[in-house]
Amino acid sequence: MLAIIWVAIMLVGVVATYLLVTEQLPGVVGPMIGIGLGFLLAYGAMNIEFATGGSNLQNSFEPELALIGLSIVVVHAIYLVGDLVDSVDISRFRGI
Repeated sequence: MLAIIWVAIMLVGVVATYLLVTEQLPGVVGPMIGIGLGFLLAYGAMNIEFATGGSNLQNSFEPELALIGLSIVVVHAIYLVGDLVDSVDISRFRGI
């Protein structure tokens, strides 16, 4: 795993999260980008490999980087669902 690539993805994801929290990103596009980057970061940190042949695989799992990626996914998912809930008219359900 090239650590520079995953650190760059992490930094872009963190910057996107900061811009989302400070409301400088659009309400739908920002979370979708952040969710994609977070999943990509977590997948890369898990270092999932498939063996084809008889060679030995060396696994370099990075749980801290995977947790950062998953936390980015959670924050962006909360913002995405929160904006969706705000746009739903619930007066029909309450009978008002």
